[in-house]
Amino acid sequence: MSPQRKIALIQFYTEAGRLEHNFARASSFIRQAAAQGAQLAVLPEYHLSGWEPATPALHVAAHGSALYLEKYRGRRRRKPPPPLANVAYFIGPDGQLLENLWHSERPHLAADVSTPHAAPWSRMAMLVCWDLAFPEAFRELIAGRARLIVVPARWRASDSGAEGSAVGPDCEALFLDSVCVARAFENTCAIVLVNAAASAGSLDATDAQGNKYVGLSQVVIPRQGALGKLGQREGMSVVAVDMGAVEDARPPCKSWSRLENIQHLIQIRNSRLKEASEARDVDALMKWQAADTTFADKVNGTVVSGWDAVRDYYAKIYLAIPTFRILQSETTGYTPEFVVGEFECEAVPGADMPQWGVKKGDVLRMKAVSMFWWRWEGKGEWTGALDDEAVSGWKIYRERAYTMPGL
Repeated sequence: MSPQRKIALIQFYTEAGRLEHNFARASSFIRQAAAQGAQLAVLPEYHLSGWEPATPALHVAAHGSALYLEKYRGRRRRKPPPPLANVAYFIGPDGQLLENLWHSERPHLAADVSTPHAAPWSRMAMLVCWDLAFPEAFRELIAGRARLIVVPARWRASDSGAEGSAVGPDCEALFLDSVCVARAFENTCAIVLVNAAASAGSLDATDAQGNKYVGLSQVVIPRQGALGKLGQREGMSVVAVDMGAVEDARPPCKSWSRLENIQHLIQIRNSRLKEASEARDVDALMKWQAADTTFADKVNGTVVSGWDAVRDYYAKIYLAIPTFRILQSETTGYTPEFVVGEFECEAVPGADMPQWGVKKGDVLRMKAVSMFWWRWEGKGEWTGALDDEAVSGWKIYRERAYTMPGL
């Protein structure tokens, strides 16, 4: 078993607009969490300002809230963004800002995207509240090798409205419990949800404004389910999480693991194609071509088939346009056996190319689309390894590609 790491779920009631009061309470919870050995403390969405978008106080609080980021960090490093934004920060133990996420709350807020980032003991990423409802958001982070996804939320029991509550009074709680478990299992990762809660003495978990809270902050990992789950009212739970157990849950999911490693194989192939292009090394480029390959130049009306013919074509291209290079690549779809990708390329031709509408010295931009089929031809069964020997064991046996002017 790998060493356990402690995560503090800090679920408390926020008083709208009272930043200093809310900060003091959050700080008190953080100190308690540290005293219990927590290495990561997670606070709810809008834990400083609350969420009453129609009130001017929220706008004042939003601009003042950035000052509290510096208080949490212990030193000033950056200025707050000017638009009103829902910003979730990941702050390292030394006060360094490791990651932030700006999340949209239409029509009030500006938005941005999140990417996985290295943390002291796992690769983490953040989403916010309603992102829980979208599997695609998690898949994107998992593709970036995230293993722990933190989700601060302000998800209330009253969010379903009167109609939803009439059909299912506990529908929001049911959804949160279900979707957290689903996201952990389908992505084989740890999910940390920290939600807003009612005050400790509230009646029926409802505040003076009529907002009913659901709480349910929890850590969810595959096979074990929810850990340290809290109720509807404020409180704190320090959960010992074994990230090794998350990794141990991955091997039985062979199809998932295979797809993930296939994606990294594709990235390796694209990277090496780009390197060969930069070096104008036709032989290195052809290592990734199949005997059954057809390449179509959609502008010149040229179609070449077969490994030798394609090699000659590339050699002529590099001779005529030595500045030709691949700028970037994107995988647009794949299965373990079939891949579709796009490449953005550019060159500065040494002569006029009327067929492209380009004059000597102009920048010629192109887009290449590649569809190829490959299979494992290495020794034994592929284990998912990504070293040079394993990569070379994957052989492309058929490819269809074409080039067109860049758009």
